[in-house]
Amino acid sequence: MILPKMKSPHLNIINPAVGIVAYDILAHQLAVFNGTVWSFWKP
Repeated sequence: MILPKMKSPHLNIINPAVGIVAYDILAHQLAVFNGTVWSFWKP
């Protein structure tokens, strides 16, 4: 799986799709949108 890498995806993705996953290059963690809120996971 190849994930998009970006700075602060929770701030920069304007209209996220449910289930979108991106790697936050500033916080070094995964950002996952569940349709309501963002969740963050440290790999």
